Amino acid sequence: MDFNQSPMLVIWEVTQACDLACVHCRASAQSSRDPRELDTAQGFELLEQIKSFGNPLVVFTGGDPLKRPDLYALIRHSVKIGLRTNVTPSATPLLNEAAIDRFQECGASRMAISLDGPDAQSHDDFRGIPGTFDRAMTALYHARKIGLETQFQTTVTRRNMARLPEMRRSRKTWAPGCGACFS
Repeated sequence: MDFNQSPMLVIWEVTQACDLACVHCRASAQSSRDPRELDTAQGFELLEQIKSFGNPLVVFTGGDPLKRPDLYALIRHSVKIGLRTNVTPSATPLLNEAAIDRFQECGASRMAISLDGPDAQSHDDFRGIPGTFDRAMTALYHARKIGLETQFQTTVTRRNMARLPEMRRSRKTWAPGCGACFS
């Protein structure tokens, strides 16, 4: 495979719908789904096209991918055709233990969660909704408990750049032993 000719990573923003109000949002988040989004059949076709590149890593993200009722079908199809498949949900009430269990049941290999501050106040201010830090922590702990690989990612801006060293120190509390976190 010549990676100069095909992607190693495909990030699919499956929806712009999201219930957060993140200060940095590039997805132009809105509360409901856009009718122009690919439907399930078109999503399967897109995944088949991605598979034709070889074996890139596919990441389902958004907005909040959990706003799509067919997300689990898309994940299952992606895994079934042999794509390495990750999911990056938003820390909303839709991200509960049942959703995380289904990610694993569908064959997702990793769940990534955004953490943009070393504590609840800074993270929640960044995400625009109180409680998102605690929800993110709960999701990470549950995923690790059931054996679903996790990672956290950070959007670095002027708002949180000075707190990166503090976040690096705090990650030992958030995700002990997490090899995919702030090394």
